[in-house]
Amino acid sequence: MVSINCQDLGIKNCSYVATAENTGDVVKKIVHHLRQYHDLNMPSASEILWAEDVPKETSRAEKRAVVEEAQTETHKTDEGVQLVVKRLMELLKPFEDFKNPKREK
Repeated sequence: MVSINCQDLGIKNCSYVATAENTGDVVKKIVHHLRQYHDLNMPSASEILWAEDVPKETSRAEKRAVVEEAQTETHKTDEGVQLVVKRLMELLKPFEDFKNPKREK
């Protein structure tokens, strides 16, 4: 079970907690919440979970760099979003399916 809450992402005064069986589903939930309730121009869950064009054998550090670059290009004017994404990725590090995600087809 994976859980992420808004306060851990730096969103004060929000008690929302996204919980799911895997990182992919929890990221989808938290991204949806952040977009809908906090009006943040978040990158998609797939951008955060390593874009589809990143080969599976790419190292974790390289994948994170690709995500950060894509996220920065898309959302470069919003430093708040960049910080939330960085915090989200840090929170996901301990989860094995984030380190080795199953690719959705």
